[in-house]
Amino acid sequence: MNISEIKRQIIAPTLKEIGLYSDTALNLVTGTGLVESGFRATAQNGGGPALGWFQMEPVTYQDIWENYLRYRPALADAVKGLCNGHAPSLDQIQTNPRFAAAMCRVKYIRSPLPLPQNTAFNLCQYWKKV
Repeated sequence: MNISEIKRQIIAPTLKEIGLYSDTALNLVTGTGLVESGFRATAQNGGGPALGWFQMEPVTYQDIWENYLRYRPALADAVKGLCNGHAPSLDQIQTNPRFAAAMCRVKYIRSPLPLPQNTAFNLCQYWKKV
């Protein structure tokens, strides 16, 4: 798949399904995948802990579930619904692009900073901060 197909066939429908879609969020999550892995790697180069297209670390994954999704059952259920009947897991971050995209978006929504204006420069600055 090329980047446009990933954006329109995987990321956009995923963000809509979990109720966190906006054009800015779509571009932020897509840009994150481009920067972090180029939508090629599902394990960090050099043997680091980051996993999936969006290079989420296990500590971040656990923190999202324990300290954010745990208190938002509707969102947690929507994210779990992307796991094709399996339990959410780090394996899903590597093998399920929809689940990985959802977790990336949830990482950003936890920030107290609002999404920036939808420009490449602003999204890059936001990515670096968050």
